[in-house]
Amino acid sequence: MSTFEITIQNQPKTGEAGWPVVALESQTGTLLPVRSESTLQLNLAELLQLTRQEYGLYLGQALFQGEIRDAFISARTTAESIGQPLRLLLFVEATDLHSLHWERLNGPLGRQWDFLILDQ
Repeated sequence: MSTFEITIQNQPKTGEAGWPVVALESQTGTLLPVRSESTLQLNLAELLQLTRQEYGLYLGQALFQGEIRDAFISARTTAESIGQPLRLLLFVEATDLHSLHWERLNGPLGRQWDFLILDQ
């Protein structure tokens, strides 16, 4: 089974902006997962002003950028090529982000962004 695990960590106390993000891609039969890192930058006040679709797109584009986006697209492509679904796991360790509506999260699905919950 192919798994893409995303963990949003607590903000470091060093005064850096954003939340560290770590993604691990693993395949059944592979010894070591592939690790990608990024930083999640959110304007929480702006986020609360958005519609449901805009909210999910804003979250998705903030989360799936750079290394994380590239790793996710690669994991989806690899899983599809071997005929397996990609299992996506999201862990939000950052307590100040628990109240966000993560069920609205959009992701890069092919050439467009859409709710990840619809791609089960």
